[in-house]
Amino acid sequence: MVKIYTSQYKYDGNDRIDITSRSKDDVGNFFSPPWSLVDSYKRGLIGEKEYTDHYMHLMRVLYKRYKYPFNEILKKNELFLFVIVIKMIFVTERS
Repeated sequence: MVKIYTSQYKYDGNDRIDITSRSKDDVGNFFSPPWSLVDSYKRGLIGEKEYTDHYMHLMRVLYKRYKYPFNEILKKNELFLFVIVIKMIFVTERS
């Protein structure tokens, strides 16, 4: 089972994937939230629950159509996802 963590920009290990909306990584770009979703959250039009629900729905739809990026992530033992946290923190670290 892959262990997934979030990382800050300064972390540059080989197990880092940029999943920001500006990602240039093929796999990372696939998992990045659409800019419209990020912008809606930043402007206060949706809250944490709506953001999370929309993103999870999107991932489920994408998984049904495109299994390759998901399988690439699942091949790893550990993975650090680079995300930009904007004014809120709803990604929690678990030990």
